[in-house]
Amino acid sequence: MSAAAKRHSANTIWLQSSVAKWMRANHHDLAEFVANDEVDWHIVARTFRERGVFTGLGDLPSAAFLQDTWRQIDQAEAG
Repeated sequence: MSAAAKRHSANTIWLQSSVAKWMRANHHDLAEFVANDEVDWHIVARTFRERGVFTGLGDLPSAAFLQDTWRQIDQAEAG
């Protein structure tokens, strides 16, 4: 498998995670919080972990993972 194919596969898994699905479904509301700088990604990560929301690879989400996922979702929604 080529490097590009591996990246595409990883992105597909990432963007099909329950985290990404939630972000897409709640994009409008979350975008308002992000725009107003009202998001503490550490608290969001803790809340998702407490509720059993996982990444596409089955891991518990970190604040950094959530920020990266949000950037990708937000760019996709805008574009």
